[in-house]
Amino acid sequence: MFTSHEGNAEEVEALACREGLALAAQWCQQKVILASDCSSVVELLATRQGLRSVLKFIVDEAVQEGRRLPEWKVIHTKRV
Repeated sequence: MFTSHEGNAEEVEALACREGLALAAQWCQQKVILASDCSSVVELLATRQGLRSVLKFIVDEAVQEGRRLPEWKVIHTKRV
């Protein structure tokens, strides 16, 4: 569940990705493509692990939400 949270842009983007996967898992149950313009978050989610990142717990939670979907992937998009 998304709560008001102050943090850096990378952390906020990771939280948004986690929330997006949670909503997709709850409502659509189809293949999902998650797009983000934050390359570092995309890389963490693509490898499915936060390792030593300060975002480890958020990434782990996002991956857990993604496991509720039939299939998902994350792609990097450029900001328009």
